Amino acid sequence: MFQFDQAIDRPLLMYLIERIEQAGGRVSAVVSDMGPKNRGLWRDLHIGPTSTSFANPSDSSRQVWVFADIPHLLKLLRNHILDDCMRLRDGTVITKETFKTIMDLDVHQDYKMLPKLGYSTHLDVTGQARQKVRPAAQLLSGSFGHVMELLRPEWVEERKFIHLSNDSFDVCNATCPTDKKPLSRGLGRDVRHLELLGRFEDEISAARFGRRRDVLPFQLGYQVSLRSVRGLLDDVKRDLGPGTYLLTARLNQDPLESFFSLVRGKGGASLNHSPTEAKCRLKNLTIQFLVRAGINPLSGKSGEVRPFRDDDVETGFVSDRVEEVGVEEDLEELLHEVSQTSASSSGGAVDPVTGVTTGQYAMTHCAGYVAAKVRSVDPSLGTPSTYAGEDVPIQTLYTRLKSYGGLTIPNETWLQKYQKMEQAFSIHHHREPDQLSRRPRVIGEVVNLLEGQRLGLDGRVIKRFTRLRTFIRMGRINRERRLAAIARRNRLKVAQFLR
Repeated sequence: MFQFDQAIDRPLLMYLIERIEQAGGRVSAVVSDMGPKNRGLWRDLHIGPTSTSFANPSDSSRQVWVFADIPHLLKLLRNHILDDCMRLRDGTVITKETFKTIMDLDVHQDYKMLPKLGYSTHLDVTGQARQKVRPAAQLLSGSFGHVMELLRPEWVEERKFIHLSNDSFDVCNATCPTDKKPLSRGLGRDVRHLELLGRFEDEISAARFGRRRDVLPFQLGYQVSLRSVRGLLDDVKRDLGPGTYLLTARLNQDPLESFFSLVRGKGGASLNHSPTEAKCRLKNLTIQFLVRAGINPLSGKSGEVRPFRDDDVETGFVSDRVEEVGVEEDLEELLHEVSQTSASSSGGAVDPVTGVTTGQYAMTHCAGYVAAKVRSVDPSLGTPSTYAGEDVPIQTLYTRLKSYGGLTIPNETWLQKYQKMEQAFSIHHHREPDQLSRRPRVIGEVVNLLEGQRLGLDGRVIKRFTRLRTFIRMGRINRERRLAAIARRNRLKVAQFLR
């Protein structure tokens, strides 16, 4: 267990499976990334597109299904698209320029349709930044596909692939049977799941990257994983009944990586621990989680110690992989989304079909957010998209495309009042150096200004708008300062190099 740098070969893997089975566990799957040593193990096990499992050494009647880490595969897909290019079956080419074109249409404004995306964090990704899964999932997301549908409707195949990639990742990263996304509620609960995975497997298998004519290792990983998950689903349904489903997020390396993070975290600044130190940290963690569950570590009996509350411990077995935004995002999450914003409030590219700008789409989305947060105060401002009719403002099209039924669609009256408050907010801050006042109690000052305009709105609605709008402007200013600081550091590096 403490031979950290030992490569796992076939005999060692079989030995570990047998020990787990002897201890009472049941091994149905193994998962790894697509590193060269792991690919070598796959070859020893004769794993490939036509054979994605091997017999369980403890019970030859059962199969052990082999998986590649799906979040790792998503990062590799993103990397190959940005570094080379991707040619689909029909000859359509997706490149870094494809994504840059869409992001260029959604820049220089406070309100953005893709507020999470940035050039440095999502397109010009290098080094350790490529290890993060979230930016890859955000770039190949349904939201990006929706924006592409509105701003570049002629890019049909590109949009279809992005949606297909996003949907297949949702199916392969299911964490909760009550998730807001129907595709993320567990494999086997929706008849579309297997058909969708089959289409994505066909598309990713036929795709070629750069000048290569052969299949890349990560494509093999997708082929094996997508076929293994179907085989594992058949096994569990045969053993547990036809109503069984798989929470596919448990088929990746998140638990292992979270465990490693906990072990490293117990060492403070020391990351290169010895086997003895690792044992001590494991004992410490075991005691911590036993006490947290109310179990006495000495006797093994529950109820002898007070269970820890959530705020009694600093860490837990929590994954740091992709987290989807809720049906109605909290303010903190929305502030993160707008942290990439810049410049004017209602500009941007124009939807060639509706004539609505990207800024207007994003502003309407924010108006729906405010309406959702103050629904208990004034339910007349908007309606959940599930119950919204066809007579809603055309500016709500983007929100309707994004919604799974829970996002709020603002009505025309509320939109007009929101735009009036937006104008008043902009005028109030217009003369400041970066268009945001630094005076004390600035939010209260704007609230008093808006209340004096007699818009017929509850004060809590006005306060919610003012807080949101102020933080959006702060996000834009902070982004501009970060970019300026990065440019300054780069100039200094160049000057030092030339010396």
